[in-house]
Amino acid sequence: MIRSIKKVVVSGSILSFIMVSIFLIYKNVTMEYLHPARLSTNPTRIPTNPTRIPTNPTRIPTNPTRIPTNPTRISTNPTRISTNATRMSKRELLLFVGMHSAPSRLDRRNAIRETWMKECQLNPNTVCRFFTDGQDPKGQALQGEERTKLENESRVYGDILLAETPGGFNFAIKYLWMMQWANERYNFRYFLRLDDDYFVCFHKLMVELEFFRPREKFLWGWLHCTDKVATWLDEAFYLVSSDIVESFLSRRDSLFCHVWESQAIGYWIKNISNLTTFADNKRLLHIKQEGFSSEKDVANRREICYSVLAIHQSYPEKMRMLWRTYEKENKPIAYQVPSISYNCKYPLAMDYMFFRNDKFWFAEPKLCKDNPIWDRSGEYKGRRGS
Repeated sequence: MIRSIKKVVVSGSILSFIMVSIFLIYKNVTMEYLHPARLSTNPTRIPTNPTRIPTNPTRIPTNPTRIPTNPTRISTNPTRISTNATRMSKRELLLFVGMHSAPSRLDRRNAIRETWMKECQLNPNTVCRFFTDGQDPKGQALQGEERTKLENESRVYGDILLAETPGGFNFAIKYLWMMQWANERYNFRYFLRLDDDYFVCFHKLMVELEFFRPREKFLWGWLHCTDKVATWLDEAFYLVSSDIVESFLSRRDSLFCHVWESQAIGYWIKNISNLTTFADNKRLLHIKQEGFSSEKDVANRREICYSVLAIHQSYPEKMRMLWRTYEKENKPIAYQVPSISYNCKYPLAMDYMFFRNDKFWFAEPKLCKDNPIWDRSGEYKGRRGS
């Protein structure tokens, strides 16, 4: 009986201990959840600051402008890399087109505006501008009705500039002015100087520049393969890469100018080594224009730009006929792209004395920095200039 009591007492003690423990645990737990003093109300201790959570989209490199997937937009020419803020603010272009046009040649400018220049205006990678005389051949600013007409044209179309150089036959100094104007406003890869009677297969030209042509030390035009002392590209279509433009402008104070750009450029490029010259005489129709020589020939064609790249001496009506035919032709996805060729036994060379027996083409070079003037017969209107 005593043993039984002891067992009950011991068992009761153990039971009491367990009950007390349960009570204490219950009390502590209850106080933990119910007593407000035990809760932390300091928001700084709660890690809810969103800046600590790496969800900011600017930290995720998904911006397509940061991914250089277009190899044609990557500059490989170290001379084009600059920290100059004004240079960095320039608009990037593949091509700048500067077209020389006499003040009175509104008919030619309108023909270009209504035809292939439409493709230039729709392409964000290029800019086309007309450059006309802002001064007379003696270097005096144009006045009166002539200037008023040009200024009105500029306000209407926004694509023509009055060059601040002597007008008339002072072409080389005007060419420098055109390049300087473009270079101050754009970072272009190529500069094309054109006459205002050139029809251009513009889309075809842009495709070739974008994917197939050299970026540096590149010349493209119609070659006069004439003599060992005078072989040159015709100025009516003269395309150069931007590094050549920069070379010309950086040496402006030492360059010699001439009446004609092509003769002047013939001297300017002598100091540039390792040039690549594309004498594209088969596709730049300059003199021989079989199948394109007359408006009747053009009217009978079913295509234009399969066969050629550009056609000189395309006066307004012919220009519009070429465009109408081009608009109807089936546009291929890819063009036949010829390799660069130079089919002439003579290298590029220039000696102005070669022209000494031809008064129209002969002139003595003069330093460009002196703003030389060759006062001939006033405004030069080009072929069919009367």
